[in-house]
Amino acid sequence: GRRDSASAPPGPGARRASAARVQATKIFHLFKKHDRDRNGTLERDEVKDLLRDMHPRHEEPTVQDLEWVMSTADLNKDGRLQSTEVHKAVKSWQGFLLEQPRIDEAFEFFDKSGNGKLEMAELRKYLAHLNDGPVEDEEVAWIMEKADVCGARAGGTYAPDGALNRPELVIATCEWYARKTRLAENKRFCARLRRALFCYRRESSRPAPPKPPPAGRRGSSAGRHPIVVHPAA
Repeated sequence: GRRDSASAPPGPGARRASAARVQATKIFHLFKKHDRDRNGTLERDEVKDLLRDMHPRHEEPTVQDLEWVMSTADLNKDGRLQSTEVHKAVKSWQGFLLEQPRIDEAFEFFDKSGNGKLEMAELRKYLAHLNDGPVEDEEVAWIMEKADVCGARAGGTYAPDGALNRPELVIATCEWYARKTRLAENKRFCARLRRALFCYRRESSRPAPPKPPPAGRRGSSAGRHPIVVHPAA
C-alpha cells in the first residue's frame, strides 16, 4: 500500500528551515546574554565579549577583528548592534573562525611587509603557491577585485584599498578554487561565504604553509570546505 506521508522523513527544505530556527534561537540567547544593560542593543564592549564567548578557546578578539565585525554588521552606522544586526555579526564571525588557522599560517609566511594585509605582489606569491606555478596578471587582478570588499573607511563607507586582510583572504582562496574547478557546489559555497564575510561597499627560511587541497576530490570534504581540510601526511 501507499506509505503514509506523515511517516516520511523531512526533506532538505524542512531540515534547512529547522536548522535556521535553531540557529536563530541560539543567536537570540547570545544577544540576551550580552545585552548587559538591557537597552536592546550591544555596545562595542558587549560585542567584544560576544566574540570572545564564541571563540573556541575564548580568546580576546583583536582591535582589527572587532572593527571588521562592526563594519560588517552595523548597517545603520550608529556604533552599536541592534538585535537584527547581531545575526549578521554572528554569522560573519563564525565564517572567519572556521578558516582562521589556515589564514593565519598564510599571513605568517606571505605577509612580508608585516602590515597585516597582502598587497598585490604578496597575493601573487600566495596564489602561485596554491597553483604550484606562476599565475597570470589578469588572474591576480581578478581575485583582488573579487575579495577586496572591506578596504579603507572614509566618511562611514568602505571602499577597496588594493590589499587583502584576513577575512578577505578567505574569500580570495575560495574564489581561486571556484575559478579553477568550475564546480557548481564550490561556487555555491563561495557565494555563502562571501555573503557571510561581505563588508558592504555602499555605506624566509620557513617552509610555506600546507596547501589547501583542490576542491571537489571524491571521498573528501574539499568540495564543501575547500580550504579547511589539511592534506594527508
